[in-house]
Amino acid sequence: MKMRAGSHQKSDQAWVFACLLAACSLLAPVAAGQIPISSIEELQKIGNEPGYPLNGHYVLTRNIDASATAGWNFGAGFEPIGRDGEDSFTGIFDGQGHIIKGLVINRPEDSNVGLFGNVESGATIQNLGLEDITVSGKDYVGGLVGHTFQARIEECYATGAVSGKDGVGGLVGANYSGDITSCYATGAVSGEEDVGGLVGWNILDGTITSCYATGAVSGEDYV
Repeated sequence: MKMRAGSHQKSDQAWVFACLLAACSLLAPVAAGQIPISSIEELQKIGNEPGYPLNGHYVLTRNIDASATAGWNFGAGFEPIGRDGEDSFTGIFDGQGHIIKGLVINRPEDSNVGLFGNVESGATIQNLGLEDITVSGKDYVGGLVGHTFQARIEECYATGAVSGKDGVGGLVGANYSGDITSCYATGAVSGEEDVGGLVGWNILDGTITSCYATGAVSGEDYV
């Protein structure tokens, strides 16, 4: 049976379309107004470049290998998103169920240390997993967030090692009047004062609901 050239062309077009459709199905959806994050380099742009404001609405579109951060900034690793005051993160970050793996932050002289350094009123971080992280700082140190004030964290987890001095937690260092729901942390957490497996310091009516932590926790006071 002979086929016309046009039949071959239609067949090829159908195959290409099917491949494109399959590829698109692997990408997480991004709605209007949302800013997609698909790499550790793009993640570091938040708060550092005009198109990535600290009050933006971000969505993680894929799993990220962050192991390269071990060599960033002369060994200091990833720079926390939002540090303090006007430079705090006040936006939305939706991990959409994705994972950031191998994140390294090595800043033993800095406070407000974590993937997010300081998040304040109106901020939401949700549906995000951190795995095999290594995070060290001074005060208010957490795997996900160093310091939070009236923010919401939901459906997140962190695994790995977190260390600091005061206010050190596997997920959040210090939670001021914030809401943490359906989260967990595993791994070693060490510090001196106000140290916890999930949250180091929870004050001013901060709420923690349906959360847990496992792993070794060590400190001197208020552990």
